[in-house]
Amino acid sequence: MQNLMNLLIDKKCPICQADCDFANCLNCLPKLHDSMKPLLEDLNYKNATLQITFCNYRRLKRIIESGKFKLNESVFIALANIMSNLTSFSKDTFFTFIPSSLKVDQQKGYNPAYEIAQNIAKSKSLPVFGLMGANKQDSQINLTREERIKNVKSKFFLKTSVDLSQYKVCVIVDDVITSGATMMAATDLISESYPHLSLIWLAPCKS
Repeated sequence: MQNLMNLLIDKKCPICQADCDFANCLNCLPKLHDSMKPLLEDLNYKNATLQITFCNYRRLKRIIESGKFKLNESVFIALANIMSNLTSFSKDTFFTFIPSSLKVDQQKGYNPAYEIAQNIAKSKSLPVFGLMGANKQDSQINLTREERIKNVKSKFFLKTSVDLSQYKVCVIVDDVITSGATMMAATDLISESYPHLSLIWLAPCKS
């Protein structure tokens, strides 16, 4: 249904309103590219060893929200292309992504984290596995860090067991890292199920 709607509606850049989608906007993409650079932070949370973001959320807020709330998946394709150009991963790496609930997927027609993960992985010739599913969750807005951690503790579940013995690194992708609670919950699940994996948290920005 979402793809059909895209064919029926004239594409415009959600930021500058040029007659093209964001992924092909010559006005906005150079500015976006100039504002992004890999920001590497060491982690010490279970099997998570590294966090990679590219910009402060304030600088990408309008862009991220135009994709999350106005249904412009081309925003996340453009972000993925830039992120891919600025990173490299070993051949024993695979990608997974933070899932959204079935209701959210039906409302949007796509999952931003998946759009980012699949486009980076494709450009690197690496696989993507949808390891996790998501239960319905109360909103995280206006919660403290401690409340966020408690709120997402039981959000995710392992969808199916996959033989990942040939891989050493799992890159967990989300659209924004805020308190880290969501990534911690995903790390808990993946580390318990696949203790041999080193985990990397990857997102366009951190708030």
